[in-house]
Amino acid sequence: MKKYQLTIITENQKQPEKATKLAKIICDTLNWGHNFHITKYDKFEHSYKIEITENISKTDNWVLEAIDLTDKICNGWIVFFDREQNDIELICSNDRILQYRNVNFNVIRWARFITQTV
Repeated sequence: MKKYQLTIITENQKQPEKATKLAKIICDTLNWGHNFHITKYDKFEHSYKIEITENISKTDNWVLEAIDLTDKICNGWIVFFDREQNDIELICSNDRILQYRNVNFNVIRWARFITQTV
């Protein structure tokens, strides 16, 4: 079985309710349950850290699925593949040219999507 973990750092969000709304929209977009944790992210002003996890049953196409899921948020992810662990990591940052798939995602400053074998 694999576990997907998505970590998002937001910007320009003064209220925690906005981060909660974003987390729910992302979970709905990815067709995941609302299993997330939100904390204030003090490195940047008006920022929050959203951590979302989802367990998936074993699938032969989990790499393609990870790429497809992240593309539902935006394009422009950098991909790292760990052949030894058979896991993948994708990172996006708004210092690169990104195309957000939903106007609500414009507050994403940085995101990291990883797979882990459990």
